[in-house]
Amino acid sequence: MNALAFRKWLWIGAGVGALLWTLLTWGAYVLVALTGDALSGGANSLAGYPEAQYWLGWSVRIAEQFGVVLLVIVWSLGMLLLAAGAWVVSRFVTVADRTFDAR
Repeated sequence: MNALAFRKWLWIGAGVGALLWTLLTWGAYVLVALTGDALSGGANSLAGYPEAQYWLGWSVRIAEQFGVVLLVIVWSLGMLLLAAGAWVVSRFVTVADRTFDAR
């Protein structure tokens, strides 16, 4: 396999990896949202204590938003690592191909 074909398949693999990483992160987001909804629903059981109900609902929303921000950061870092890894390997293949052709 020549360097050009390898680079093409490398970037296709990186694209598939990015798609799978995005789907995994989206699934984690759904899990965070469902957990937040379930915990918010539990706040309604404190109907006799309005201050506690408000405090619990507020705390759950803050934790849910923190989880979403954390997911976005982790997703961004994963995408950056996928792209950087594919780029670095692509550069090494190009340099190795040029070195091999020079001999």
